[in-house]
Amino acid sequence: MGGSMRRVMLVALLGAAVVVLLSTAAGAIAKSTGFKTGTYKLKPPGYSVTLKHAKCGGKLAFCVALPRSPVIRCQGGAGQTERVGNFATPVALSKAGTVTEHAPITGSHPIPGAPVPTGVSTFSIAFTKNGTAIGYVEVRLVTVFAGLSIPCAGKVKFTAKLG
Repeated sequence: MGGSMRRVMLVALLGAAVVVLLSTAAGAIAKSTGFKTGTYKLKPPGYSVTLKHAKCGGKLAFCVALPRSPVIRCQGGAGQTERVGNFATPVALSKAGTVTEHAPITGSHPIPGAPVPTGVSTFSIAFTKNGTAIGYVEVRLVTVFAGLSIPCAGKVKFTAKLG
């Protein structure tokens, strides 16, 4: 009876040790696996980015969106301001916490008699797991007038903090 009692105690101790190890590992994984969700306020101020755990791109993921498109001053051409394309539809964040999206844009200052300027805008952001992010928004478009191509490009870098 003494030998079987020792075996039972040994099995009980090993079982308890396994439970403790598994619960400790699960707690560590739960604390370190994700990015902080919510609304991130951008600097320069006036805009925000949302990060939430939801379904986007057909799967459950961390999803990021730029709800309101910023205006950027272009260099070149007449130095006009242009609105960044639409990035309000949430897209899935990579496992590394980054996303770069492109959207077509049309110029808001067409020259009479010339085709409407067209181009592309970019939204790029990289999140950290401590509630901050860095990124940029950019516009690039070309106006064609009298056979000349007049480029207009602008880029604004930003930092973001969970609000």
